[in-house]
Amino acid sequence: MKRITLCSLGFIMLVALACAQPFTYQGMLKDSGSPANGAFSMTFRLYNAATGGTPLGTVGPLNVAVSNGLFSVELNFPASVWDGGTRYLEIQVGSTTLSPRVKITPTPYASALRLFESGGGNPDRMVIAHSPTSTNWGLQYRDSDDSFHFVRAGVSKLRIGLDDGNVNTNWGFFGIRTDNLNRPLTIRGHGTHSEWIQFRDTVAGADKWHLNNLGNGLNFAETGVADARLFLAAGGNVGIGTSSPTERLHVNGNIRVADDASIFGLDRLVGFNDLRLAGDNNPPGGWDLYIAPDGRIGHRFIYGNSNFTIRNTGHTYAFVVEKADGTTLLAVQDDGRLAAAGLRNIGDFRNMQWNQSTGEIGWDTSSHRYKENITPLEDDFARVLSLQPKTYTRIGGDPNRWEIGYLAEEVHDLGLHRLVEYDLQGRPDGVNYEKMVLYLNEVIKQQQARIAALEQRVSELEARKPSQR
Repeated sequence: MKRITLCSLGFIMLVALACAQPFTYQGMLKDSGSPANGAFSMTFRLYNAATGGTPLGTVGPLNVAVSNGLFSVELNFPASVWDGGTRYLEIQVGSTTLSPRVKITPTPYASALRLFESGGGNPDRMVIAHSPTSTNWGLQYRDSDDSFHFVRAGVSKLRIGLDDGNVNTNWGFFGIRTDNLNRPLTIRGHGTHSEWIQFRDTVAGADKWHLNNLGNGLNFAETGVADARLFLAAGGNVGIGTSSPTERLHVNGNIRVADDASIFGLDRLVGFNDLRLAGDNNPPGGWDLYIAPDGRIGHRFIYGNSNFTIRNTGHTYAFVVEKADGTTLLAVQDDGRLAAAGLRNIGDFRNMQWNQSTGEIGWDTSSHRYKENITPLEDDFARVLSLQPKTYTRIGGDPNRWEIGYLAEEVHDLGLHRLVEYDLQGRPDGVNYEKMVLYLNEVIKQQQARIAALEQRVSELEARKPSQR
């Protein structure tokens, strides 16, 4: 009993032609296990199922030459059978129907693959259909804008432009190195720091900037130069020049706020462990304002030894307090003089006192509540009577303004040291006229005692006159 078997060698699909034209099928025919030779009658039938199914077309019977088992035959089925579905080829040799049928995969979507059709009359030029019932799903080339489109139900979901190089989608999300998408663009990082995006220049294509994930923060880095040119940390702090910002804005370096004097008039703001501000790039007298880590403030001077220090550089006034209308209320002049406008008579109140050594301003108190080691004052009070008052004009003052007073040096030379004000070098500098009243009062008391004694003596002498008569 003869046994005929078929080994399918495959198809030579004439894809360059529309599938309404023939394609070549090659196979190997064996007779009782040995390669067949001779002419054989063959019939080829096309079905839509591996078994049973609906016959879609028949070619044959054909007289096919077989040599050493090999044969080749050209088959031409109607173009309507190629609608994108899977097809099965059944071959009958003589009266024997071979089994199983040969599966033909839906690679050549015959009715839709107009791959090499050209001309303006073909608007699509290439469509790879998705299924027999959805021939307008898949990949499409469009002549109108020289682009590829991924199409769903006839609507472009992703466009790749061959002329402009643009890639865009009007609907879905786009992912790079990930298929877990929940935003229009999702990028999964690469490497230790989850590198995301690299920016290159247009001339040499050199790397210039890149974005990555550094310490769970968004790091805008200058490639090959430095990280953290701009850094957004987890939690919201922003760093410039630092990847570990400790405040909402943390700048490692100088800040130039504005060159336009109409905007704050601030040209540089620098913070290291302190804060320094300048109105121009190279302030001639030093930084306009210093704020030290311990809170001390300096103007044109770095801190000083006080909480607030002003260094005057060529201005008439070092410090001025004005009213809302611009009227000066208080001014400290360049030479240290204090000018106070609008002073008025407030009555018989305490006089102000100034301590040159400490710089304190206050008033002198007389109550025993503020004093200790209280003892009577003893001195040669009458020495004040030796002082000679002078009249004079002040050096650098108004030459027409004549003043009167004592010379501090003469008071000192008389040994009246308690009535002399000394400067920080110990030199006589002023006379305390208020305290001089104490000395004069003691002199008056002494004179009053002498007067009382003399009056007593006169009374006694007058009482003796009658008896002498």
